[in-house]
Parts: sequence; structure tokens; C-alpha cells
Amino acid sequence: MKVDKLQWYFDYPILCDILIVCLGVILTFIFKNQIGQIFDYPSSVELDGFGTLILTVSATLIGFLLTIITVIVTFRNGFSQQVLQDKSEEVIDENEGIPIDTVFDKSLSKEEQFYDSDLYKYVVHVLISSVIELGVLSFGVLVVKFGIIDLSIFVLSYFYLSIFMILSLAVFRSFILFKYYLKVHTPDV
Repeated sequence: MKVDKLQWYFDYPILCDILIVCLGVILTFIFKNQIGQIFDYPSSVELDGFGTLILTVSATLIGFLLTIITVIVTFRNGFSQQVLQDKSEEVIDENEGIPIDTVFDKSLSKEEQFYDSDLYKYVVHVLISSVIELGVLSFGVLVVKFGIIDLSIFVLSYFYLSIFMILSLAVFRSFILFKYYLKVHTPDV
């Protein structure tokens, strides 16, 4: 399974994102002359517009991730109530006080396997870490946009490049986990 190959990335998402971004910034700085021949450096007006777009996308993505987390928690609560209701309707042999249907007679659904394992907490943890990461990045962009920190165009270009890379990594990580979450809740085809 692909999640096993990316296990370390999912265990330490923010640290991995920072390392990947640092590597990307170092590489773009090393090859800035070659990149400068292909791309023009943006103007301050273009950077201001890019900052606004990053804020818009980050806010939208934070809302989307919070919605996913809410759906996961709601499904779990509904599933837990259904399991409790099923257990209360369990048929018990009156002579011996032993349930007629035991755990060994029942097959576990994908939902039971997901919600009764640590995978549920793991998925929610990774999604929450993405929300936190995006929130901190949005705050950083707001600090720059309000002029609290004055950066040169060169530094601002790398700042926005870094934020764009982290935003892309957070989207990538969240969608991979959401894909595996949907596999649990969609029927086998």
C-alpha cells in the first residue's frame, strides 16, 4: 500500500514539509541564474496579488479540511451509536446468559476496522496538522501584507515560493489520506 511508503511523511508532516521546502529554496537559489533566464522576477504588484491569492486558497482549503474532519467525526459518532444500538439488540440465551452471536460469528466491516483502529486518529491527526500548517502560513502572509515586516522583492519572492510549496504539499498529503478514507466508505467495485 502506498501509505506504508509515505509513513514517515505522514508521521511528521510539518517537519517533512519544512525540509522539502528548504531543499527547494536552496536549489532555486543555487540555480537562480538559469531560472532567471527562463522566468522574470515578479514585480511588487504581482507579488501583492500572489499573496492575496495564497490567502484565498489557504482559507478555502482550511474550510475544506475542517469539513472533511467534521464528516469523519460525524460518521464515527453515527457509526458508534449504531454499534451500541446493535449490541443492545443482541439476543442472549436466557438459560446461560451467553450471547447467541459471538464476535467470532460476525465479520467486521471496513468501517468497524477503520473506526476501531488507530487509523482513525491518525487520519484526523494528519488533517489537523495540515489545518494548523495552513493557518500559520496564512498568518505569515497577513503579517507581510499588512507591512508589519518589510521584505525586499527578492526575499518576498522566495517567501511566497516557500508558502506555495508548503500549500501544495499540504493539499497532496490531505488528498492522499482522503482517498484512502474514501476507500473505506465506498463499496468494493
